Amino acid sequence: MLNMMVDISPPTATLTDLSAIDPGEIDDFLKGNFVRIAFKMEIGDLVNSEMMQLYPISLAKEMCSAVLNNMESDSNSTVDDGVGAPPPAAAAPQPAPAPAAAPPPQAAPQMDPNAAAAQPMPGQPMAPYAYAPGPQVSVQPAQFTPFGPGFAAQFAQENIDLILDVPLEVTVELGRTNKTIQDILDFAPGTIIELNKIAGEPIDVLVNGKYVAKGEVVVIEESFGVRITEIIKE
Repeated sequence: MLNMMVDISPPTATLTDLSAIDPGEIDDFLKGNFVRIAFKMEIGDLVNSEMMQLYPISLAKEMCSAVLNNMESDSNSTVDDGVGAPPPAAAAPQPAPAPAAAPPPQAAPQMDPNAAAAQPMPGQPMAPYAYAPGPQVSVQPAQFTPFGPGFAAQFAQENIDLILDVPLEVTVELGRTNKTIQDILDFAPGTIIELNKIAGEPIDVLVNGKYVAKGEVVVIEESFGVRITEIIKE
């Protein structure tokens, strides 16, 4: 726009001691006329300030003259480029080309009489399509073995025999209780934990975590054991 190099490097700030400057120099500077350019810069909640620049009258006039000269040169170049010039004359119409000669008639293709007979004429119904007969297939209803009265029991017994040797985990539960983390951290040798079972109450027997029976504790030689007293049926 100005056709000149403009220095846009970041400004540098210097600290000036006004007491060290001759007051006459400041008065001479303030006596001159200036052009003030100010704008407000606001960036969200980070920056909210007003920027101001002071230009001497001579520099402001020089910048305005450069801008006006550039605008006039741009408008002149637009006119020279053909803007507003009369449109070019339309080209004379070219004569239409002569029609091409028609190609010589060709002989009608020979058609198979059988194929012509297979294709119906317009307006005639289409004959049903004939399928080639396939080989004869014997189709019979499925035969199932009738179920007798003891078939279900026999079938169940045969299936249960396949899993009789699968090991299961048997757990005897004396009782349960709930404790806080602080109570657990306070555990020490000699700590007594009270359970939810009453003395003499049957204990629970679980198989793979499922409650299946109740019993009582017995001693077999040097080992504990459980005598089943009740089977839980659900």
